[in-house]
Amino acid sequence: MAKEPDRLNIREVKQELDFHYNREERLNMPGAPPPKTRLSFFRRNRALVIIFIDIIVLVILGMIFSSFNFGTPESLNLGDYRLVLRAMQYEDVVFATLTVRNRSDGNRSDGNRSDGNR
Repeated sequence: MAKEPDRLNIREVKQELDFHYNREERLNMPGAPPPKTRLSFFRRNRALVIIFIDIIVLVILGMIFSSFNFGTPESLNLGDYRLVLRAMQYEDVVFATLTVRNRSDGNRSDGNRSDGNR
């Protein structure tokens, strides 16, 4: 019959072992990971910074564009022409009307032309 290997007595082994751990010693060893530094929110998330800057640029451009629009919010003056956009929604359909008028004709709403032709 084969001889059984000697079994270790776990209690005896635990009494013989002495574990020592010192974090400072481990961090001072060569090859240890560098200490983590707390970066600001904008340095950690470079993509979010780019999106934030894009939003700021769009808001500034919108403010600049809206400062040149002196009519009602739905109208725009381009040279001698006045453009008016009106829209409404009916169920799932949006109806829009774009009216272009020459400002030199005045503000007539009846649609009559100065030469009498329709």
